[in-house]
Amino acid sequence: MLSMRYPDSNRLSQSLVLFAQKSIRPDNSVYPEERLRNRGTLAPWQRKRVVEFIDGNLASDIRVDDLARIARLSSSHFAAVFKAAFNQSPYQYVLKCRMRLAKELLRLTDLSLCDIALDCGLADQAHLCRLFRRHFGLTPKNWRTAGRLASVQVKASAAVLCPAL
Repeated sequence: MLSMRYPDSNRLSQSLVLFAQKSIRPDNSVYPEERLRNRGTLAPWQRKRVVEFIDGNLASDIRVDDLARIARLSSSHFAAVFKAAFNQSPYQYVLKCRMRLAKELLRLTDLSLCDIALDCGLADQAHLCRLFRRHFGLTPKNWRTAGRLASVQVKASAAVLCPAL
């Protein structure tokens, strides 16, 4: 009866069956590429706005709800598409950005560790030290000292090679 009113309905149902056969494995699980394609990712404008927001607000509290609002998505959907786009959760991404900023501040300034922790949006110096050591294998003080020693050695070797500097 349906096929008489809608002559293409039989062709449509055959197409859907073929699609399902191609997309579903014999054990009824979906192929990974199909799952990723259906999952989606962030559009370029969403990605740009989220990254700019994160970079501009590292010193403050950044919540997934805020990032989702910027991308105009629900929080749960945003978390999924962010992970698909960046291969890490929003929390992990923000933490990496904060650690990168901490490294730069340690290298370029003489700020105290407490000030650096606050500028990176961390609770206190102990929080900075714990995360920094977990990410880089050194305490911030040891990393700062090693970086300064390396720059002094580079300057000394450059002076030996080119005395005019």
